[in-house]
Amino acid sequence: MDKRIAYYRPSKRLVNWPKDVLQRFEKSESKYGVMYFEEGSEEEHSFLALCGEHGLGLIRGTMLKCTGKDLYRYPFHYLTVKMFRKMNYEYEFMDFSTACNNCNTGIHRVGATQVKKIQLDSGQLKSNDILEMPGYKAPNIFLISRNLKDLMESENFTGYRLIPCLEKGRHYSEKEMRSNTQSKKLENEANYFQLIITDKIINPPDIGRFRTLTPPCPVCNTFSNFIEVDEFVFHIKDLQKKDFQILNEYNFKGMGRYHIGGDIPIISSRVLRLFIENKIKGLYRYMTDPPVKYGIVEIEGITI
Repeated sequence: MDKRIAYYRPSKRLVNWPKDVLQRFEKSESKYGVMYFEEGSEEEHSFLALCGEHGLGLIRGTMLKCTGKDLYRYPFHYLTVKMFRKMNYEYEFMDFSTACNNCNTGIHRVGATQVKKIQLDSGQLKSNDILEMPGYKAPNIFLISRNLKDLMESENFTGYRLIPCLEKGRHYSEKEMRSNTQSKKLENEANYFQLIITDKIINPPDIGRFRTLTPPCPVCNTFSNFIEVDEFVFHIKDLQKKDFQILNEYNFKGMGRYHIGGDIPIISSRVLRLFIENKIKGLYRYMTDPPVKYGIVEIEGITI
């Protein structure tokens, strides 16, 4: 079954919910203080009335929450996976000299270039099929198991390529270590592969109202810290007919087109079905606030 969830947070930063709101709607509060309800329910109307009595400004969002076979009726979904937090943070496989000097701190490093294959201790991954490396967001770096690689290749999915990961402690030549060199030997030996999503969405969605927490980078046009006030919805022409594609830009109303601090991977319904039906290890919930397991990409004009 699918249903639409409405969720709310105070419009002013550092404002907590009044005590009577917390007491009345305790069961509707998420882990990090977002209130959520089935859209149009009596509970939602009561919540809005009580917030109105307090004169409390709200930021409202809505989203689809869907489980079971109905989930696969939607053509696209957001891919969210667990972080592999035991990874070495040196990122010796990246060349940061090509990155934006203004953003070359923290997690963004826009414009950095991968020059080597990733080396890792595959035993640390604990048989997970898909994981994301932490601490680096442009682009996101995903690792997949040989098991998942074989499943994906059997379905002829589009919009991605794979690079075999090297095993720590083994000796490799300089040529073998380069990210752009292919080797059947390394492909046959690898336990894990780097998943690179090669295709982007056609057009970035529009964001109307938003709250700026930090200004965009004036050098590389990267907007990394903002809160959406208006929801964005794709048009069908904005998305490619691919199984994997990346969203990494928005059109900000009155400001123009900006990169965002990180990639948002989008997968087709048939990819999600393969992941779920084969019990792929490493998938993560789409949202905590409100708690939603799978994120549906909403497309204007498409009614399921």
